[in-house]
Amino acid sequence: SDGNTVDILLSDIDTNTTNVSFTEDGTNLIITDSNGNTVDVPLADIAAEIDTNTTNVSFTEDGTNLIITDSDGNTVDILLSDVDTNTTNASVTEDG
Repeated sequence: SDGNTVDILLSDIDTNTTNVSFTEDGTNLIITDSNGNTVDVPLADIAAEIDTNTTNVSFTEDGTNLIITDSDGNTVDILLSDVDTNTTNASVTEDG
């Protein structure tokens, strides 16, 4: 450029702002930082980037894991030992 310099005090630059809360108002995700500034992100924009139509299609087990498979063929394994082993309610019945 023209050879001139500009001095900026480091204390004038806020490098320590953090996100302190995430809330929603039914339409927007509202992110608030530690200075009280907010950013609104439309929930519809987030949903447009996420497959919100995936459903669980099967639950199987292999003796060690509960295996949940979704409609896209993705699986999640959950250790059976991590599932509550309380057997107080040992039966389930359907009425109707």
